[in-house]
Amino acid sequence: MQTKEAQGERIAMVAKAAGEGSGEVSGRPRNGESVSGVSTGSETRTSQIERQAVTSDIAKVAGYLQEHLGQQVTAYLSGVKDAKLVGQWAAGKVQPRPMPKHRLRSAYQAARYLVDAYDNETAQAWFFGRNSQLDGRAPAFALRESKDPEDWSFVVTAAKTFVESVP
Repeated sequence: MQTKEAQGERIAMVAKAAGEGSGEVSGRPRNGESVSGVSTGSETRTSQIERQAVTSDIAKVAGYLQEHLGQQVTAYLSGVKDAKLVGQWAAGKVQPRPMPKHRLRSAYQAARYLVDAYDNETAQAWFFGRNSQLDGRAPAFALRESKDPEDWSFVVTAAKTFVESVP
């Protein structure tokens, strides 16, 4: 894992390389928005997603992940064995325990960046692909196996970097 200082430097380099202010994500315009922080009114797209990840009802978070990544993928990355729990969370029938809840919020933030820039299939593939920013681990595995919330933030940063990097 990177230190916070190295992570901050990496984010700054990626933002600069992505052409902050260009209104493009990976060379693709997206409704005048950019994950790298181009302002969309009073709030950047990044801060909008960050705010929603924290303030949205967990049922909405689980529902979004279930819709865009699938029920089994959502169960896996949240650290639970029973995929049916995801449907119960999304329906608001049951609340996830604290650790799965925090994993869901981090996964939501990463998934929003990916789905908004690409599509569901790319987001699903990204969560299970090896990622050099996560020491070669797949993001879904990093979320599931880590007990440290700081590690979850590396998954979000890796998603932002993927979206912002120019191929």
